[in-house]
Amino acid sequence: MTCYTCKRIEMIKNNKFPFFVEELETGYVVLGDHQYFRGYTLFIFKDHVTSINDIDKDIQLKFMQDLLLVQEAVYKTFKCNGVDIELLSNSEHLTWHIFPREDGDVPNNSPVWSLHKSILYNTYNMLNSNSAKEMVSDLRETLNNLKKTR
Repeated sequence: MTCYTCKRIEMIKNNKFPFFVEELETGYVVLGDHQYFRGYTLFIFKDHVTSINDIDKDIQLKFMQDLLLVQEAVYKTFKCNGVDIELLSNSEHLTWHIFPREDGDVPNNSPVWSLHKSILYNTYNMLNSNSAKEMVSDLRETLNNLKKTR
């Protein structure tokens, strides 16, 4: 059975995923479905891999370089105070989660996952193709400008 993320990659390849931002050498940049943290972005490894330890060391380094580019673009695009980055090892597809952070966005400046699911995944925070257009465009432009300087 194809994983959920691989299904989304197929949608990206078929130009049917409205939250797609940019394809980089090692992965795809997409906005997260829920935007409690405005600018929440995912960087998805191109191949179906569940652990960073399952890829070649040179590819790991390139994946990390691409991640640093994405996090800088998120930081600059959404003008946040900081960026949290997390690679979850219990998911079915290697994906970085990039959270723009603001002072006080979570009580006691706790990790994003300390918020209850009813807050993080509230339908009020759900992205749709209309609300995503400007965010996708702005993040894509920042990414492309940063790529020119590297």
